[in-house]
Order: sequence, then C-alpha cells, then structure tokens
Amino acid sequence: MKHKATALALLLAGCAASYGWQFVPAQYVGAAWYISQSLWQVALLALLAVVYRSLSVVLVCALLAVFSLMVAGCEAAFLVKPWPMNPGDELCSARLNYPLGLLGAVIALGLVMSIVREKRK
Repeated sequence: MKHKATALALLLAGCAASYGWQFVPAQYVGAAWYISQSLWQVALLALLAVVYRSLSVVLVCALLAVFSLMVAGCEAAFLVKPWPMNPGDELCSARLNYPLGLLGAVIALGLVMSIVREKRK
C-alpha cells in the first residue's frame, strides 16, 4: 500500500476532528467543534499545498489556512477571556471592533485578480 504514513495521519487527524469534541465539557462543545474543524481544514490545506507545490495553490491554501487559524484562535481566546458580543456579531471582528470578514474578502479578491492575471509559462 502506498502512502501509509499520509493515510494514517489523515485518519488520525480526521477522527480527532470528528470525535474529539465529545470529550470536552458540555459548555465548551461549540468552541471545541469550531477549533477542531478549523485545525482539520489547516491540515488538509497544508497537504494540498505540498501536493501541488504551485505558487497560486500555495498562496490560496495559506490564505485559507490563516482564516481557519483565526477562527481557532478567536474561539480559544474567547474561552479564556470572553468579550462582549451583540447578536449577529462575528467573534474575531467583535473582539477587534473591525470587520475582518470584509478585510478577508478584499485580500481574497486581490489573490483572485493576481491568479487570473498570472501569465502562463
């Protein structure tokens, strides 16, 4: 069988993401779910970047990984020291009092434009 180590790492990380949240106290289940899924996404994006190794794929994977790591980080920070939230607020944006989703969309749009304009070699 080829790629045993990769297969086992994927299985372990996937199972941890899928079932790990069940081992935390009930009041933390939502945060544990967001954190585990965000870290799972980062693992998959890293694998994708390594497999393709092209600048455009690596940049997209890196940007999406940053988004996922922000989610995990904000969830963890909120567990340690919660901040005021209004209904409909995004967690990270509420903490920084800045619309991070809008900033992320602008960066993603810039990346789209860069990829589309890239000349073939």
